[in-house]
Amino acid sequence: MICNYRSCWAGRFGGLKAIPNLMSSGVASLLSTPHRKDPAAPTAHVVTAEYAYDHLAASYDAAYNSPRARAENALMFRSIRYAGCDRGRILDLGCGTGLFLEHAPVAPERYVGVDISGGMLSVARHKFPRHTFVQLDMADLSSLPNRSFDSIVSLFASFAYVADPERVVAEIRRLLAPGGRFLVMTLGVRHRRRTPYTVEAVGMSVPWRLWRAADLRRQFAGFDNPRVSGTHAVIDRWLAAKPATTTYAWLAAEAATIGRALPQSCHYLIATGGAR
Repeated sequence: MICNYRSCWAGRFGGLKAIPNLMSSGVASLLSTPHRKDPAAPTAHVVTAEYAYDHLAASYDAAYNSPRARAENALMFRSIRYAGCDRGRILDLGCGTGLFLEHAPVAPERYVGVDISGGMLSVARHKFPRHTFVQLDMADLSSLPNRSFDSIVSLFASFAYVADPERVVAEIRRLLAPGGRFLVMTLGVRHRRRTPYTVEAVGMSVPWRLWRAADLRRQFAGFDNPRVSGTHAVIDRWLAAKPATTTYAWLAAEAATIGRALPQSCHYLIATGGAR
């Protein structure tokens, strides 16, 4: 069972009393900043996601161990709980080094992690030796039986890297059990203003697709009650140096306001829904 991050972090922040001021100043910053052209991308070798993340595997966890990253992860797993994707048998697409299991102590028999990078999976297996991890392409999960998962999740950028998103969506539909739920996180068009992590870390560029909220909604239209929300609207240039508790407080408020009303303004998009 996932712990109640909302009460944990919100309590440390003093009951989120500063949220109105945070929202006011943050939204003002977002609206008052003129549009900027996309920055020139650093020179980088174009490689596959498998190749890049094999090279990143040994240092990946350390790169995402900052207070800010921990606050972002806590908010993401609150979203997973609210979407009902922490229940039953769980399929973790693009599982990486096992982030899901760090935040959700799921029994080994309830979990399968899939990733295209053998290097990332080696780290995950070392951390969670009793759990099942399989090296597969998200677009071809034919070795997994139909309707065998109650929850399917894909966190952060994995869905942005797939070459054939329609096939991935078809696999999610095939694998969800009746009453099952999914949560897929991906990159929005605003993310083009960021230098990709693979470029910063190892000078490698992985082709990706940046999604518009409307396009993502259409992609998952065949599911029950599909919804698209957003996160990280202004955090990159306004909260970069803030403490983790402030980051968490802002993201929680942002998810309930900007993320729901204006997902297109966010760096990350989150699609949720259920099996029909």
